[in-house]
Amino acid sequence: MIVLNKGNSEDKIVLTLFEKQTLANPDYNFIFDDFNGNTITFQISSEDDLSDYPKRYNEFRINTVDLFDGKPCGFYQYKVVENGTNVVLEVGKLDLKPATNFEFTTYESTTIFKGYGG
Repeated sequence: MIVLNKGNSEDKIVLTLFEKQTLANPDYNFIFDDFNGNTITFQISSEDDLSDYPKRYNEFRINTVDLFDGKPCGFYQYKVVENGTNVVLEVGKLDLKPATNFEFTTYESTTIFKGYGG
């Protein structure tokens, strides 16, 4: 599962795309869908891979500020497709967290007990 923070302009995702890849240096089409009509699609080149070992894992930088602007937080299904062949390289879940964590407000109240002394 990929976990991203909505307000982060330098988030990274790690995937394993090489094992099903059919082209030498493909472009990857990313499709994020939340099943409520909110779909985000974008393309990343394999040359943008930050991984030191691209045959074992792929690492890409994602700007969630631009990509998920106006989209709700929550769970998305993602699919990565090899551009040109339409081969599905990976399918999984994405958890899009809000930019700031919600904190509960707590109140400290004083409890006064009246006891019977008789």
